[in-house]
Amino acid sequence: MKKTFILIKKHIGGINELILTLYSSFVFSSYSFIVNKSFINVLRGVIVCVFLSFLFCPVFLRYLSKLDSDKLFKNENENYGKKLRALFYLIPLAVFLFHYIAFYPGGYMPDTIDQFAQTVDNHYNDWHPVLQTLIALKLPLLLTGGWAGAPALFQLLLFSAVIGYSTNRIMDYSNKKYAVIALTFILINPQINCASVILWKDYTFAAFALLLTAFTMNIVYTKGEWIKKPVNTVLFVLLLTVLTLTRHNAILFTLPVLIAVLFYVTKKRGALIVLCTVLLVAGIKYPLYSAMKVEAPDSRQIETLGMPMTIIGAVASEGPDSLDDEIREFAFKIIPEKNWKKNYELGTYNSIKYNDKSDNEVIEKYGAKKIIPYMFRCFLKSPLICVKAFVKLTDPIYTLTDDYNALDYPYVANNEFNIFPKGIEALQLPVFLHIELSNIVLPYLTVYIGAMHMLLLVFALMKCKLNKKRSITRLLFVLPVFAYNFGTSLFLSSYLDSSRFFLYTFMITPVLMTIINKKET
Repeated sequence: MKKTFILIKKHIGGINELILTLYSSFVFSSYSFIVNKSFINVLRGVIVCVFLSFLFCPVFLRYLSKLDSDKLFKNENENYGKKLRALFYLIPLAVFLFHYIAFYPGGYMPDTIDQFAQTVDNHYNDWHPVLQTLIALKLPLLLTGGWAGAPALFQLLLFSAVIGYSTNRIMDYSNKKYAVIALTFILINPQINCASVILWKDYTFAAFALLLTAFTMNIVYTKGEWIKKPVNTVLFVLLLTVLTLTRHNAILFTLPVLIAVLFYVTKKRGALIVLCTVLLVAGIKYPLYSAMKVEAPDSRQIETLGMPMTIIGAVASEGPDSLDDEIREFAFKIIPEKNWKKNYELGTYNSIKYNDKSDNEVIEKYGAKKIIPYMFRCFLKSPLICVKAFVKLTDPIYTLTDDYNALDYPYVANNEFNIFPKGIEALQLPVFLHIELSNIVLPYLTVYIGAMHMLLLVFALMKCKLNKKRSITRLLFVLPVFAYNFGTSLFLSSYLDSSRFFLYTFMITPVLMTIINKKET
């Protein structure tokens, strides 16, 4: 037994290999829950996945660690001309303008129409983050006298600016070759191209998240010197504040970023950043919103209970006999039992939420204090069904095997503001073709968020020695992605929502790899 333990320990090698083995086991085991129906088959699949991960991951990581990946990021210390730097702005601008013309006046989704209505009557509700409404819609509309095409134009300019800035900074800290690769990686993604003109809060978040990540790259590569300049401190605090308020759960991203940055600044500067950010966030959320008479949303129970309802729904649909009387009464008050069986789709409570026969007010009446315990009681009664629902709901965040189409294109929802699609249909054809090709040819580079997670984790474990403090601090810059993506997935009510929530992951991956590759001196 002792010899076996020694051999296992020798095979795994160290903490880096163990982390990759555990994460890989989790990722591939999830697939077993989706494709198998019996407990025995699921267990067999999990055992195979864990064994193969244990067998290959340590060897794979040790092999990769020996490769000289520094050549790709090697700083050539060249003075790059203004024309080249301008191209990093102009190329994305041209691509995004193409989409703007094709889908003019941009993507006005149902949520966007609701926000547009708020800007018209100046009566704001924080159901959708008010600051994002003001930045993405109110400001461009105000500056252009209410021109419906302005918000999408302003957003594509923002996308072009932050992508251009980020790739230029990548070029400064690495080289021209990797900067070109980074820009190409971003622009081959049809979702990013479409997102540049889709007016969703998640895409405003994506643009600002990329800029904040570029700012943190400046801090890491200058060993904190960049943020010592007062103007840069102000910019960093303002951006951190804006990003935190762009989405209600954005703190899952901004807080880990702030913690990582604090390791690269003096205690005095760090305290100043934290204090100013907290005061700004509080000042906007309370005195400013109060002065604007911003209404708090009437209820958010149904928005925050997506996962419990998805899991309860799975049991109500596939194993209603296992529900106790209290949960049965709750579930069948929302919609009759026959409709659960007929309409519920595994991994998405939205299949019931948007059904004409559903009474979602039942969820508001019961509330989280009752519904969350119901979920855990369902796990005890029907563990396999519940785990399958959990995995189906969350696996777009980590899957490397599941085939799902989560790409969006711009359209204009029905509205009362005389906003109509006026794009050029002939130009839309290559966009749709690009989306289809990316699903078939490049899913791991353009669709699978889990592929980006695996890439970042493997690269970080290759580069970071977890017994060294500075190495660990660079690893901390990967955590915001995992914290935000996995944390947000716990609130989803449909796996089909994944693309718009986590699109930013593809945008910031090249920057994060540059940060991780930074050698400590």
